[in-house]
Amino acid sequence: MVAGVVGAFVLTSVETAIAQPRLELLAVGDLSAHTALDPRPVGGLSGVVHLEDNRWIAVSDDRRSPRLYTLQITIDLPTQTIVSKVIRVMNLPAQAADAEAIARAPDGDWFIAYESPPSIFHFDTQFHNPVELAPARTIGAELQPNKSWESITLLPTSPPSVLAISELGPASTQTDPIRFRRSRAVLIDPAADDLIARGDFPISPPPGLGPTGLADIEVLGPTSFLALTRSATLRQGYTGVISKIDMKRDAADLSFASTRLASLKELGVEKVGNVEAIALGDALDPSSRLLLIIADNNFARDGQRTTQIIALRLIQ
Repeated sequence: MVAGVVGAFVLTSVETAIAQPRLELLAVGDLSAHTALDPRPVGGLSGVVHLEDNRWIAVSDDRRSPRLYTLQITIDLPTQTIVSKVIRVMNLPAQAADAEAIARAPDGDWFIAYESPPSIFHFDTQFHNPVELAPARTIGAELQPNKSWESITLLPTSPPSVLAISELGPASTQTDPIRFRRSRAVLIDPAADDLIARGDFPISPPPGLGPTGLADIEVLGPTSFLALTRSATLRQGYTGVISKIDMKRDAADLSFASTRLASLKELGVEKVGNVEAIALGDALDPSSRLLLIIADNNFARDGQRTTQIIALRLIQ
C-alpha cells in the first residue's frame, strides 16, 4: 500500500497563504461481522468517538435493536495494518430508531442523534436518563425521512454547544428543485435546551448518478470542523470526501465555508465502503493526530460483509 498525501492552501483577502490540514493514509482494515459477545451481527456503524488509547465507541443504526460497540483498534504503522475487535456491546434505551451519530461532552455525558423520528438525546455518562433536545425535533420535522440528523459534534464553547447537521435538506419543490442540497444545521445549548442559531450547509452535486450527503463531522475548534461527505454512484460505487469547514455565526444565523482536503481514493483507498463515521484520536507526533473513518456495512445488504476501517494521519 502506498500512502497518499493531499493538502490545500487558500488565500485570505490580504493574500496571506494559510496552510490547511493535510491528510495521509496510514492503513485500511476490517472489523468482523461476528463477535462472541453478542449473537447479533456487528454492523450499521454510523458514528464513532475516541475514548482513550486504542479504544473507541461506535453507535449502530440497527432499527430493531439500537446498541453501542466498544472497539479495540490497533494500528501497526510499520506494516500499515489494522487489528480490530469488539470488546463490549451495550443496548441503548429505545427512545428512537436509526441512531446515526454520537458525540461526547467534556463532562463525560453523551449525545446521540436519530433519524426516526429526527431527534437528539442527551444521556448521562452511563447512557442512562435520556433527555430529548426540543429544537432538534422541531427543526427535524422539516426534513426528509431517513435523511435527517446524520452528524453531531460538541463545540468547545462556554458552555459546550451541540452542532447537528442533516444528511440532506428538505425535499425538492417545483420552485426550488435543488433544495435537498442545502442540509439543515442547528447549534443548540443543551443545558438550556435552546436553539442558538441555524443555517444551511451546502451539499455538492454527486460525481455521477446517485445521491451525495453529509455523513459525519468532527470538531477541530470553536468555529471549525471536519466534514465527511459520501456519495453512492452507479459509475464509482461509494466515494468519500473530507473537507475542513469554517463556520460563521451572525446572531441566530449560521454560514459555512468549505475547503476540500481530499477524497479517500486520492489518498490511496482502493475500494471505499459506505463511510459514515469520522473521529479524531490521539496525537501521533507533535504535528499530527490519528483520524479514523468507519463504514456502515448495511448488514451485508449491499455486499459489504465486514466493516471497513480507514486510519489517516491529520497533519496540522
